[in-house]
Amino acid sequence: MHFPEADLQIIQQNPLEDFRNTYRQFFLEKTDLTVEKVQEKPDILKLILNDSTTEENSRELFHVFLLQLSLTDASGELRHPTGSDTITRKRILLFAGEWPNQLEIDGDALGLCADGLFKALAPETDVLDQDVWSSVYNLLTAFPATDSPEARKNVAIMARDYLTKYAKEHPYLLALNIGLSLAGFAVPPFLGALGFTGAGVGAGSAAAAWQSSFMGVVPKGSLFAACQSIAATGSAPLISAAGWATSGTITGATAIWDSMKGGRDPNKGKSESEGEMK
Repeated sequence: MHFPEADLQIIQQNPLEDFRNTYRQFFLEKTDLTVEKVQEKPDILKLILNDSTTEENSRELFHVFLLQLSLTDASGELRHPTGSDTITRKRILLFAGEWPNQLEIDGDALGLCADGLFKALAPETDVLDQDVWSSVYNLLTAFPATDSPEARKNVAIMARDYLTKYAKEHPYLLALNIGLSLAGFAVPPFLGALGFTGAGVGAGSAAAAWQSSFMGVVPKGSLFAACQSIAATGSAPLISAAGWATSGTITGATAIWDSMKGGRDPNKGKSESEGEMK
């Protein structure tokens, strides 16, 4: 696929190497599958993605992948190579917000998504960053996410749940450029993409949809309030960080992993995992 010169410059200035290293670790811990196993049987990724319609753990594996890609564009101006004026980062966020409903659009969705994951998991010496971006462009071209109030609401819900569930997983949050840590905070590109700005919450943004759920009163010390503070001042109360660090996180394997790893009862532990997700 041909990349415009401006796109190539941004891709070269923002390599995915750090993310890809961390994502491999994240993937291993969530699935107990090695990269070698995936390379040996790439169709495993299709099973994982297909399972995301029912298994929350599978869904998060792809959300993490999409969210990171939406943040690698440091300038916010990486555009789709077909000439569209739609910013790629925003489209990836919208796609992630609608996932896994995208699977219902066309039978090729599994193949396109699996191709992106496969290339991201592969060592950088085997698959270049540019090839990962090519897969993402192909995905967004075939299944463009629609920017609408409902889509922005889905992004807001996804972001809220994502930040809350993974606040405890400090290494992954840093790798995803969200910027939250127990020692302090940086202004993350992710907040800007959601609509948190130094001037307040952007009208019509995902942040605005999230804010509307509070019925006009944002609780003091809430994650939303801290995101506002981070966007406005670059910092947030450490007491909030301590609270997020004790929040629940996803643990355990889903039924698909159990069946892959030795024929154990696919339903064993399912209710337990579902309870942890609530």
